[in-house]
Amino acid sequence: MNRERISIYDSRPGMAIAESIYNEFGAVVIIEGTILDRQTIDRIEGMGVLEIEVVTEKETKSNDSEDLDSRYRQNVKDISDIMNDLREGLALDMQKINKIADTISSGLYSHDDIVGKLSRHVDPDEYINTHSINVSVLAMTLGKWMGCSEDTVRNLILAGLLHDIGKSKIPLEVINKPEGLDPKEFVLIEQHPKYAFEILEDVDGIDNEVLLGILTHHEREDGSGYPLGITSEKINLIGKILAIVDIFDAMTSERHYRKKQSPFEVFKQMQNDSFGRLHPVILNKFVKNMAQSYMGAVASLTNGQRGQIVFINNNKNSKPIININGELVDLSLESGLKIESIVIKNKIL
Repeated sequence: MNRERISIYDSRPGMAIAESIYNEFGAVVIIEGTILDRQTIDRIEGMGVLEIEVVTEKETKSNDSEDLDSRYRQNVKDISDIMNDLREGLALDMQKINKIADTISSGLYSHDDIVGKLSRHVDPDEYINTHSINVSVLAMTLGKWMGCSEDTVRNLILAGLLHDIGKSKIPLEVINKPEGLDPKEFVLIEQHPKYAFEILEDVDGIDNEVLLGILTHHEREDGSGYPLGITSEKINLIGKILAIVDIFDAMTSERHYRKKQSPFEVFKQMQNDSFGRLHPVILNKFVKNMAQSYMGAVASLTNGQRGQIVFINNNKNSKPIININGELVDLSLESGLKIESIVIKNKIL
C-alpha cells in the first residue's frame, strides 16, 4: 500500500485516509482506512489538521457533493414513484428497488451524509420517501458495525428501503396529517407492517428474513410494540436493527406535527425512554458509533453559545465535552444545558 502526505486542501471525497487522527485529548476522531467524504474533510479541517496521509495505491470511486445530492434526490423520487404505483394498485417495481439498493451498497452514501447534509431540510411531505433511503443506509451501517455478513447487510439495505411500503395502503390525509393522529387513525397506521408483509410475501427474490424484519420493525423487546405484540425471542435481527435506526431517523427529521430533535437528545431518549424496549447491545453499538461520528462538529447549545465537540465519553454519549472559545464545558456537569443542534460549516443538521 502506497501512502502520500498531502494538504487537507488537496484531499477529496473517495480518498482513503492512511492514519488515524486524534484530538487533543487522545481520542480517535477519524480511524485509519476511513473513506473521505466532504463532511469528514470539513471536520478534519475544522480541527486545524493541515496535512493528512492518504492511500495512493488505488482510489475509491468518488462523487462530488453535487452528484451526491442529485443521486439522493433521484433515489427519493424513485421511492415516491414506487409508492404511487402501489397506491394505484400496480405491482412493486423490484428492479427499481434493487437499483437503489445497489447505489447504497456501493458506498455512495455514508451515514454522515444521511444524518448530515442530504436530508435535513426536506419537505415533511417527502418524509416517507427520504426516510426509506435514510433507514436503509443507517441499517446497512449498523449491520457493518456489528460485523454482519454481506448477505445480511444486503438484506438490511432492502428491508430499510421496503419497511414502510405498507403505508401505501393508508390514505395520504392520514399519512401527512399535520397534527397528532386520533385513536382510529393510529390503529390504521399500526397495520402498515402487516400491509407491507402482504405486498411482499409473493414477490420473487425477497429473503424471508427481510419479510420478517419488515413485519417486526415496530415490535419491542418487552412486547409493547405492534402489530403483533410479540417479545424479543420472536423478533429477528433485521427487525431489531430496523427498530433502532427507524426511531433515530424519525426523531431527527422534520415532521408535520413536531420539529426535529438534536441527535444527542435522541441518544439520551433512546437509551433512557427505550430501556427494555430496544435490544440493549444493538442500541449501545449504534449510539456509541453514531455519537463518535459527531467528533469535531460544532454544536449550538440551548444557552445560545456554540462550540466544538472535542470528547465523547462512551458512558455519557449524550453529554460530550464542548470547547467554547478555549473553555472546556462538560455537559454532563451542566444541568439544563443541552445541545440544541449540530452546525457544520454553517449548515444546521
